[in-house]
Amino acid sequence: MLNLILNFIVTFGGMFLVSYFLYSITSWEKLSERYRIEKKLSSSFLIIQEQIYINRIAINRFNIGVSDKGLFLSFSSLMGLAFSSLLIPWDEISYGQDIDNNSRRDFVLNLGNPKIASLQLSSHTIEKIHENYGEPIFFERLREPS
Repeated sequence: MLNLILNFIVTFGGMFLVSYFLYSITSWEKLSERYRIEKKLSSSFLIIQEQIYINRIAINRFNIGVSDKGLFLSFSSLMGLAFSSLLIPWDEISYGQDIDNNSRRDFVLNLGNPKIASLQLSSHTIEKIHENYGEPIFFERLREPS
């Protein structure tokens, strides 16, 4: 029984340390100071991405959604319990650059004005967001990069 309790403490302590590390290096803390939202959005509004990059750090199982107000970001795993959900207004997002990633076009978005963090999304992810939303909102709001 003692071993079970110790394993539980070590496991959740490790998860806490990993969470704090991710929170720090992805600039999530700074983003959440400005863009935190309390209410959860409808799951029909979101797509779940297996992997995205924030400040070039790979994040697994991530929720992304769009609305007229902006870009919604949240963790979809247990990390979602520790990390705030964000709604970043469109006027606080700009295109950074395009990346050719193994014959796949990725877009880098600068989040915040001035820039707080960068978010790398594949063209496939943006297509899924557009399909879910019903129109090409990224390109309407941010203008498609050349």
